[in-house]
Amino acid sequence: MSRIVYSAFSDEITPALEGQIRALKQLGISMTELRGVNGKSFVQLTNEEIDEVRQSLAAANITVSALGSPIGKMEPDGDFKEHLKLFERVMDIGDRLGAVFTTRRIRFFSFYPRSGQNRADFKAEATERIDTLLTRAQERGFVLCHENEKGVYGESPEQVRELCDIFGQRLRLALDNGNLRDDFKGL
Repeated sequence: MSRIVYSAFSDEITPALEGQIRALKQLGISMTELRGVNGKSFVQLTNEEIDEVRQSLAAANITVSALGSPIGKMEPDGDFKEHLKLFERVMDIGDRLGAVFTTRRIRFFSFYPRSGQNRADFKAEATERIDTLLTRAQERGFVLCHENEKGVYGESPEQVRELCDIFGQRLRLALDNGNLRDDFKGL
């Protein structure tokens, strides 16, 4: 018999970690997608704060199903090398979470094109960046899950499919129906 395991972005319930844990327990949800903790993105937490998160989750018997990262949401003219440093920090946090991070999944986005840049011109840049992220993630034992978002390279179902065709089994998906462009909702 199959078993269904629920996970949630518990920061959508409340910003406070203590309240998130309490709500997850009340709802019978044993996993969270870590994104916001005490009003901050998890990437802004110090190592000591990450250790406190890990201890609090472990004490409540709650694990992390994925890190809801901001990777790929960089400004179109942003510094990709700096963004890679942020990605390394995300993976460092994943390592620091240890046993409460059971899946080693990281959600990411497929980058915003520059204003007026057409999709064909942006394809090579976006796919090169994604390939770099996938390679670094694999080297460290992480799995990247692409999340669609309005405006990024992989925003529509067809565009997500294109990314799957390009990257195959290296790429996983986290479909967010709420992030689909209005013309794709209800499909």
